[in-house]
Amino acid sequence: MFVRDLPVSHPGVMRYVLPSELPGLQSGKEYRWTVSLICNPDRPSQNAYARGWIERVSADSKLVQSLNASTSTSQKASVYAQAGIWYDAIATLLDTPANSPDRTAAAEFLQVLLSQVGIKEASGIKLL
Repeated sequence: MFVRDLPVSHPGVMRYVLPSELPGLQSGKEYRWTVSLICNPDRPSQNAYARGWIERVSADSKLVQSLNASTSTSQKASVYAQAGIWYDAIATLLDTPANSPDRTAAAEFLQVLLSQVGIKEASGIKLL
């Protein structure tokens, strides 16, 4: 089990990279993730949480070829999304440089992806 407290300074999408001293996720293995928002440390029953499963998959040659042929971050994110690799799709969009001409398209695509999975407030999420 791995537990980490993360400070939150503003609402939005948050990314976390596992520390390098931990073993990496194994390809083909499912991992259960739980995220908890501590609303009141004295009343754990008031905490909000979400659980889900994540599985690391190896990139096949077709995926690698499609990624290499992508000319924008939005295209690259689309390749990941079409392959069902949502975490990398979203991470790619979040990594779009502020001065990139693809920034607007990346922000719009991020909102589309998030709204597809039921995040109704996606229009309020911005690329920082």
